[in-house]
Amino acid sequence: MASTPGILTDWPWAPLGSFKYVVLAPWVIHSTYSYMFGEEGTDLFYILILPFQLWRMLHNQIWISLSRYQTARGKSIIDKGLEFEQVDRERDWDDQIIFNGMLFYVGRCILLQTDLQIWRGDGLVMTILLHAGPVEYLYYWLHRALHHHFLYSRYHSHHHSSIVTEPITSVTHPFAEHISYFLLFAIPMIGTLLIGTASITSYFVYITYIDFMNNLGHCNFEFIPNWIFSLFPPLKYLMYTPSYHSLHHTQFRTNYSLLILFLSPIDLPISHLYMGEGLNSYGGIYVQRNLRLKIKVVDGSSLAVAVILNSIPKGTTQVLLIGNLTKVAYALAFSLCQRDIQVVTSHQAEYLKLTKSLNATEGKVVHDRSYAQKIWLVGDGLSKKEQLSAPKGTIFVPFSQFPPKKLRRDCFYHYTPAMKIPKSLENVYSCENWLPRRVMSAWRIAGIVHAMEGWNEHECGYTMSNIDKDANQANGSKDRKMASNPGILTEWPWTRLGSFKYVVVAPFAIHSTYSFIVNEWEDKDLSYFLIFPYMLFRMLHNQLWISLSRYRTSKGSGRIIDKGLEFEQVDRERNWDDQIIFNAILFYIGRMRLDGGRNVPLWRADGFVITFLLHAGPVEFLYYWLHRALHHHYLYSRYHSHHHSSIVTEPITSVIHPFGEHIAYFILFAIPMMTMALTRTASIITFAVYITYIDAMNNMGHCNFELIPKWIFSLIPPLKYFMYTPSYHSLHHTLFRTNYCLFMPIYDYMYGTMEKTSDELHESSLKRKDEAPDVLHLTHLTTPDSIYQLPLGFASLASKPHTSTWYLWLMWPVTFWSMMLTWIYGRTFVVERQRFNKLKIQTWAIPKYNLQYFMPWQNEAINSLIEEAILEAEEKGVKVAEELNRYGGLYTRRYPQLKVKLVDGSSLAAAVILNNIPKETTQVVLTGNFTKVAYAIAFALSQRGIEVATIYKDEYLKLTKSLSATKSTVVLAKGSASKIWLVGDGLSKQTQLQAPKGTIFVPFTQFPLKELRRDCFYHCPPAMKIPKSIENVYSCENWLPRRVMSAWRIAGIVHASEGWNEHECGYAMSDIDKVWEATLRLGFQPLIPNATANKS
Repeated sequence: MASTPGILTDWPWAPLGSFKYVVLAPWVIHSTYSYMFGEEGTDLFYILILPFQLWRMLHNQIWISLSRYQTARGKSIIDKGLEFEQVDRERDWDDQIIFNGMLFYVGRCILLQTDLQIWRGDGLVMTILLHAGPVEYLYYWLHRALHHHFLYSRYHSHHHSSIVTEPITSVTHPFAEHISYFLLFAIPMIGTLLIGTASITSYFVYITYIDFMNNLGHCNFEFIPNWIFSLFPPLKYLMYTPSYHSLHHTQFRTNYSLLILFLSPIDLPISHLYMGEGLNSYGGIYVQRNLRLKIKVVDGSSLAVAVILNSIPKGTTQVLLIGNLTKVAYALAFSLCQRDIQVVTSHQAEYLKLTKSLNATEGKVVHDRSYAQKIWLVGDGLSKKEQLSAPKGTIFVPFSQFPPKKLRRDCFYHYTPAMKIPKSLENVYSCENWLPRRVMSAWRIAGIVHAMEGWNEHECGYTMSNIDKDANQANGSKDRKMASNPGILTEWPWTRLGSFKYVVVAPFAIHSTYSFIVNEWEDKDLSYFLIFPYMLFRMLHNQLWISLSRYRTSKGSGRIIDKGLEFEQVDRERNWDDQIIFNAILFYIGRMRLDGGRNVPLWRADGFVITFLLHAGPVEFLYYWLHRALHHHYLYSRYHSHHHSSIVTEPITSVIHPFGEHIAYFILFAIPMMTMALTRTASIITFAVYITYIDAMNNMGHCNFELIPKWIFSLIPPLKYFMYTPSYHSLHHTLFRTNYCLFMPIYDYMYGTMEKTSDELHESSLKRKDEAPDVLHLTHLTTPDSIYQLPLGFASLASKPHTSTWYLWLMWPVTFWSMMLTWIYGRTFVVERQRFNKLKIQTWAIPKYNLQYFMPWQNEAINSLIEEAILEAEEKGVKVAEELNRYGGLYTRRYPQLKVKLVDGSSLAAAVILNNIPKETTQVVLTGNFTKVAYAIAFALSQRGIEVATIYKDEYLKLTKSLSATKSTVVLAKGSASKIWLVGDGLSKQTQLQAPKGTIFVPFTQFPLKELRRDCFYHCPPAMKIPKSIENVYSCENWLPRRVMSAWRIAGIVHASEGWNEHECGYAMSDIDKVWEATLRLGFQPLIPNATANKS
């Protein structure tokens, strides 16, 4: 209890334990009997006391469940967690309900002369007034008295032992303290009773209100929204919040009130799911069905094996492996064989499975039914008979998640694979199934280890992590802390809405449109109606800057910083439109609240002049000093560091700030607009021009290329004090302590913070010409909406694998006209650039769509565009060009002196597919439109003795003719049972549905197969993971996951890196094994197999 327990600390019924409810039994029996058989009528209040106590228990339990659910999701005020000590201390939270129940029964018998009415309005009002006055006032001073060291050490310290509170913490007090609280809360109830205004409803509502507020204030998550206090300002004096009371538990000498007098909300970021632990043996299925999963699925098998291996005594020479064999069992058997420990099985079927799976030598795995071994590794399915057959003293070590039933007292039973957890693991207050306190199963620990070590791999299906590595990290993993220290108002209010955040603008947009349509002409407010269209214009304006910036930095002309973008920055800057939504809401509110914001005229020159004078003066001056303040370590670590996480800036970097910082900026930029509204000099054009000016200057200053020519400053010298440049502001992002100005460097000159190298960087950036790549990759558009998914398009779409997005259908007019434009007229354009070691890589897009490649009359136009691109690459000194159709031989014959080497990547594509086929495979089905890659795969498989089956006769004839294959290597088998299908374009729906259940479809084309079967597995097209040394990778290639590149694209990089002086196009093909070995040597890695081995 308390640190120095005083008198009346323990509850009177504490010795009764779980039987404490019997103290209520006489009252319950008497009230029930009186209600049913009483001669003087029924007393409804008397009979309802027990149901109401049960309701209070249910009410409190709901709060407990809600609180634990929310804090488990990460929405906690204090990150410190619960422990078993606190759970034990707060176990008897229902004692105060029993106590209150008894006092209600006693009070009814002593004080009540007549039955209470069900409802009286005056009594409810009197109750509220008495609570808000005497109760609140007396509670405040009682609470302060309880914090005096004498009373605190004897009573109140028991409550304050819980720094991190739960709803039930609110009632965890010594008995004497509860007596004093009840005397306080009884004031309204006895007061209304004495003046004859009491009612059953008033009593029950009042007690429920006290329970509700107590539970709410002791939750460790905040859920009272700020807008409720903005809407009703006095409410902050009449209702506290969880975060307000949490400060009392952390600081002790503040926030004593029962209902609060001052609000101090806390806004903490929500943590995000990082790692998933697979719950069963089918984790591989989820990975196969969702190839683009960012979350890593971990089934924990490797750590479970490690725990069991380290549980086996060192001198052991033989173990019995028995029960249902799982992935863990096979891994155990393999590891034991490696350690020269003999593995014994009692069943012939288990013996055959193990020897076949492990290729074990004779003597390593043996079949023996004597049951003489004293170390038994047991799985599910261990029978009672088998367990009783074990010799005395046997140690049963389970390798499953469920322990065997303990039938023997003369044997020893290990826990299921588990480990003690470190003290640094907080908030552990429950036991996991059959395990003791602060012990966690190996399967659960594995997910934590993978996340902390940052291992970017799945462990599910047939894949397994290194056992020793997993065990070492589980024994000694270090705590990792985030570098940032987010302040309050960091997250945007609508963050949780995701893509549906635009609904917050919907009521305003609908109302403004409706008003404009239905009102008479003289009542139409054009300024109100135009807010939403202008919001859309701002989004388009920003998107144009993004596309222009990415295009120019990819070309290289005027580039300022050579460092590239990464996915991390793209994800951080994904929600750049939040500030536009925020501004739109404020414009709508301003129009409603300010008289000068209604019926604004189209144009007023005086307002225009005032706006730009106020901007050049107060706005620029105040921004300069605000910006310098934001670089103070306190504000920088909590707010501005989020913006400065981007060293290489994009236009949208300009608006990537925490919510609180945007509020400060809007207040600054509102100075001219509010002045216009208050002086009634505002106009629609001035508002639109001023905001567009801010957007344009913000976007321009954060471009990573220089576009302001030097001659403009020579022509107008003072201009350099009133307009910054991208290179000027880039120095602020690289040097941090210089060039603080908003748009006008005059304040940097005035206060000595202008970087001296600004002019030099401006000149050197302008001199940079288009970059000549070493490797050129030619690609083309696929679907009509693929133009939005290019790196030059929508950043959020380009950074994810290509999927159909519903809202792109709303843009069909733009999509249609862009398609028509590229159809009629189009030129190859630069899409992106990368760097790999010393190689400069560029991607150029041919403005043609998939559909056009199947139109014979488009061949000439496509070949003409490719030919122009190859000749341009030749002029620029490109070493290798990856061309994208089967006519590469045409260009080499037409231009025999070409220095640029044309590579179509067929050899690497074939190598990737060959290495994706499980080793045990004896037959594969080859179907679809046959290409150069298909023939190369068929030839390589025939060389390896793997039978190639075709479904259709024309396919069979083509292969036998091309390969001069014998009948034994290429067969016609319409009903083949093989579960490995190598498929090309043109595979019909009917053919795909003919495949047996569990078939693995491996495409040998650049486009993935349409997934029609849920009972089959689909590989992605030939591709590999790229090494970390490839820089500036911030977009996904078509349907492939992040940092995965198609084999056709990788092939050009490999040829250039190895310096191979040969074409690979037309009918020419490089050596498959040589290309594969060179690719692995350069650091490219095969994808984790997305399917199981063929077991047919």
